[in-house]
Amino acid sequence: TAASVKTSWSSRLLESAGKVPRATQEEEEALQAYLDTHMGVQFDAASDHFEEVQDLWTLAFPHRAAPPRRDPAWKDLGFQGDDPVTDLRGVGMLSVRLLSFFARRYPAEFQSVSARSMCDFATGGYPLACAGVNVAYMLIDALQLRRSSESVTASTASPKAHKARLTLCKMMKEDAAALALLFCAAFCLLDKEWTARKATYLEFPAIVKVVRQKGMCVCCGVLQSVAVRC
Repeated sequence: TAASVKTSWSSRLLESAGKVPRATQEEEEALQAYLDTHMGVQFDAASDHFEEVQDLWTLAFPHRAAPPRRDPAWKDLGFQGDDPVTDLRGVGMLSVRLLSFFARRYPAEFQSVSARSMCDFATGGYPLACAGVNVAYMLIDALQLRRSSESVTASTASPKAHKARLTLCKMMKEDAAALALLFCAAFCLLDKEWTARKATYLEFPAIVKVVRQKGMCVCCGVLQSVAVRC
């Protein structure tokens, strides 16, 4: 069955388009605690971070043993080079964790998109891991999400981002994984846009831009496709 990411949120976000939702201090603190836990976590070889990367491999390719730290096989998962860590310098471990969430919450849909990562880029494939990094960054940028040490306040955030952030606070009260669910919705939208356009690898940046403009209207307090079918 195709994934459906809480359709009730769609109307909630649509309703918020015309007004700024109110979030309690407790709700805002819950969102900030989530961000402080998961954002800006850079790869640490001394921790279990590489095991998380290997777990993502296993979720994508359950019948193939995860490769060692430096191996050309990582390109099959959509990393750009032999060392997957190189691609994690921007958003850190967040994209790996969001992709792993996607794989566990919606395994059939994740298998569908991960299979595309194995395709020849000339015949419709795209790099799964790099796509995850781009979608994670898109969410961070659209909602102007920051850790406490660099938090964007209501006075400095754009009105659209501030409204969307408050809406996300309310959504997290219903499901602590709200941001991860938005990631799943955005990723499925990217996949749909990619396949509909029969895009090539060179068009990847343009597709990401389209997804932000067309589907990630969270900036305006609206996510047009919270219920996404892969």
